[in-house]
Amino acid sequence: MHDRMDKVSEALKATKTSILSVGSGDGSQQASIVRSGHKNIVVTFYDSRENVLKKYPSAAENLRYLDENCIEQHFSADARSIGVGPGPLGSNLQKLFDVIMFYFPHVGGDISNESILNQNQELIHGFLICSLHKLAPGGEIHLAVMTKPSYERLDVINLFRKVDNLKIQQEFPVDKSQFPGWVHRLTNGSHGRMASVNDSGSKVYVLSAKETPTSIAPGDNSTTSKSIENELRRLGARIFVAVPNAPTVMKDCEIDDIFYTLLKERKCKPQPTVLDLRESMRLILDPAILPDTRTCNRVLTKMKSEGRIYQGPPLSNGRKSKKPTWHIPNRTYLTKPVRPVMAMSLIITEIIVEMQEMTTKTRSLPQLRLV
Repeated sequence: MHDRMDKVSEALKATKTSILSVGSGDGSQQASIVRSGHKNIVVTFYDSRENVLKKYPSAAENLRYLDENCIEQHFSADARSIGVGPGPLGSNLQKLFDVIMFYFPHVGGDISNESILNQNQELIHGFLICSLHKLAPGGEIHLAVMTKPSYERLDVINLFRKVDNLKIQQEFPVDKSQFPGWVHRLTNGSHGRMASVNDSGSKVYVLSAKETPTSIAPGDNSTTSKSIENELRRLGARIFVAVPNAPTVMKDCEIDDIFYTLLKERKCKPQPTVLDLRESMRLILDPAILPDTRTCNRVLTKMKSEGRIYQGPPLSNGRKSKKPTWHIPNRTYLTKPVRPVMAMSLIITEIIVEMQEMTTKTRSLPQLRLV
């Protein structure tokens, strides 16, 4: 009886295990997972649905099966935008996952080409950084990679070391018998002589977040600090730790990420000036690290030169400011992937909306630095 209850408990726990599948190819692996009885999965594809069907003739049956089983699917989803920026995997993604799986990330092309190699390394690195934000407590990232000599140049172990708060739990060979019917397809499609990929000898790395501090400030276990920390965790944010004499300068890329999110959230309101954006940042940042107006202008100008935002005329609503306004092109989300948040790992959108009441308490803490 005891063993039977253990098996029941294990079965119930398994059904509650949430999975996010990234870069799902023709959907055959994901359809196999659902056929095994596990439906707590979100399936995403880099290509549009139209392109998935065009590149992989086998995808039609797999997508139909996922549709019939009411499996949540997202297309045109970049693995480097999980939890940040626009798109189906962006800042609107509220859910945390027990497993985030990405089997054989590849941008397409010959891996022996230096440019293709660098693009693949950037893909993996960006995916890992973003995935950490969307892991549930105790969650895991499963990353499958080829082990052929040409793929050793990816140097994934070194990529893992470059991601803060990431550790290797274990590694094991890819076992395709776990996924009956799964076929590893080429990134560029399954037409021609190479309809599938020989991935023998490949391995899966199981990665997870390192342990995080149990309080916002060292030695501070007050109710206020704990409530702020719990709220940050609930929102999927990385945890702040108060550190004396912490650096007081934000990187331009961090400011860029915050500005993009703020502009996206204001897309239906009067477009903000640099002063409006800076004032909004004041709600979520310690005053000690708030960038000055000159720095903000420099970042906005760079974003404009990249074509990611537009500069508009000053608002004619009686305000004295003659500063230009800023907005996202055509008031729509960009198709170009936004850089993943590096050191700044806040889910800015939600914190602005849900943590304004906590601002006063947060500002009373010592100076903050992200870990």
